Amino acid sequence: MSVDGGELFREAMELPDGERASLAVKLLATVDEPVVANTAEGYEEWLREIEQRLEALVTGEDPGEDWDVIHCDLVAEFGEG
Repeated sequence: MSVDGGELFREAMELPDGERASLAVKLLATVDEPVVANTAEGYEEWLREIEQRLEALVTGEDPGEDWDVIHCDLVAEFGEG
């Protein structure tokens, strides 16, 4: 079965916030080039940062970005999918 990234993205956007956040963390963990130092401390720091950002989003401290703006940026960069 072959599914394109745009379709997966659209389906993922229908998930509840917590499930989307969990999926995002799992996907980022599969990236070959880590965005943090490849140490236990580096990953713990990275996870703390993700948790802080998620908490800010959930509490409303950081309202995030408007979906229409993000969608336009994604379409401009990757196409309609």
